[in-house]
Amino acid sequence: MNIISRNLFSIVFLLLAGILVGCSSNDLMDAEKEDTTTTKGVSFILTEPDFGEEQTMGSRKARMWENPTDTTDLGDGVLGEISLSKDPGYAVTRAAARAAAPAAPAMSNGSYKVLAYDASGTLKGTINATVSNGKFSKNDHMILEPGTYTFVCLNEKVDYSGGVISVSQANAATARIGRTVKAISGPKAEVPFVMNHVGLRVRVSIEAMVNIPKNVKAKIIDNSGNAPTVVNYDPVTGTYSAGAVGALSESDDTFPATNNGFFQEKYVSTPKVKSYHYLLPSEGSNIQLKFTSGDKIYHKDLTGRTITSYKGVTLEPNGTYLLNVKLTKVFKYVFDDGTVDFLRNKGTRTPIALIISETDRSAISLHDANNGEKSIWTLKRSIYNNPEAEYPSQHDQIPATSQGLHWTWDANGSKDGVTIKANEKDKCPAFYHAAHYEPGVNVTGSNLSKWYLGANTDWKNLYLYVGFGTNLTVNANSSGQGWYIHVVNKAFSDAGGTTVNVTDPDPSVTVKAYWSSTYYRDFNTGILNIFKNGYTDGNHSLHDNDKNYIRAFIHY
Repeated sequence: MNIISRNLFSIVFLLLAGILVGCSSNDLMDAEKEDTTTTKGVSFILTEPDFGEEQTMGSRKARMWENPTDTTDLGDGVLGEISLSKDPGYAVTRAAARAAAPAAPAMSNGSYKVLAYDASGTLKGTINATVSNGKFSKNDHMILEPGTYTFVCLNEKVDYSGGVISVSQANAATARIGRTVKAISGPKAEVPFVMNHVGLRVRVSIEAMVNIPKNVKAKIIDNSGNAPTVVNYDPVTGTYSAGAVGALSESDDTFPATNNGFFQEKYVSTPKVKSYHYLLPSEGSNIQLKFTSGDKIYHKDLTGRTITSYKGVTLEPNGTYLLNVKLTKVFKYVFDDGTVDFLRNKGTRTPIALIISETDRSAISLHDANNGEKSIWTLKRSIYNNPEAEYPSQHDQIPATSQGLHWTWDANGSKDGVTIKANEKDKCPAFYHAAHYEPGVNVTGSNLSKWYLGANTDWKNLYLYVGFGTNLTVNANSSGQGWYIHVVNKAFSDAGGTTVNVTDPDPSVTVKAYWSSTYYRDFNTGILNIFKNGYTDGNHSLHDNDKNYIRAFIHY
């Protein structure tokens, strides 16, 4: 009887156990929240990196990033070279991040939606989770059948309606999406999400060959009509596409003026500031930078000019970008056939002179005359000189029109009314060597004047319009003046010329002096001193046996 009772008890126990096991296999595909007494199911953890700290989309591509560059002709010889590059300025490497902040960034409080898709892309589970004090609620987990799933987590700035995940431009700075693919096999699993920004951030920097002027403002725009105003997110592929497009016009950025004096570096840039614009990702961006105000640069207005970036560049989500605008001055040159153009259009033509004034239609030779050797001005200045009636005072304003051609080639441009100084190699060597300058190519332009020894007007124009000196009333009585000598050097070297700057390797040589064809009644013969330290000074020569360098000039 005891044996029968024990067997009956065993049978009943097994039946009850089978019923309980059957109940525990109930399929909860709707991902309802599990009872708080269980620890089974899929739970989630989140980290929220800053912009640029994680390269979750196309990280290999990011390492191979080539900074796209494009150039816009802004007119008046000013080029805007715009480049859009991944900005490393405020990114943190993983090693540095671990050293500086071992703990993962805390989750932001708020509402999150977690979606689970199977391998076919079918939605198999959804929960609306809540984060409080940086943690998920204990009930925020899913019960799923074993299999591989694509999990997607959306913060409350991401819209999910009608099965479509989307983000608007207004939420580009704050919307975050995390995506993880994970195989679920046991009763418990933990899915980590890296909640990257959907948007990207861009800051703008301006650099120039001269100081950035005051009151410069500019803004990012896209008038193509194809700027994404809404992006849709594909949870299966983890990619974005434009859900709606339109125009883009960001707020103005204000760029502080630079006050670096007449620096001798190639470029100066505005101070780097963390002033960002937040945009939606795009496979083919056409953003531009439009100047809305500002003082002149290179003596030209900036306001209203627009620089177009390289078209079709991909802007990736969670990225940090630098939109850098390099304002470069390019010069026009006189070519061997008498035409005037930029070097980029030269074709088979050869440049022979650098334009210094479009008003006076004058240019300076690319090399020194007399094979770079010094010479006296004239043999005896009391005889071989300009007409006395044409002697200016050192205090006079320098005229806008050069008298150099007249004093070099006209008989009535000489004191005796007979001598043509251009033809007198021994008596007037500075004039002669300038007049007989050889540019190294046959000159065929019938519109060109003869070469001449430049007057004070010509040297002032070089100072103002090539060196971008700022003293518009400079004259022979002015003290030393700063100018951007590196711009002057570049203007000559770009065309294969030799600069007027000091090139003697001897450190004791600190100045290079050039003859002017101007003779002053109270200052004697004019010269231009060019100092190694970046200054220039209109000065004078007092003695007949003084020797200086010679540059030829020409009218076109």
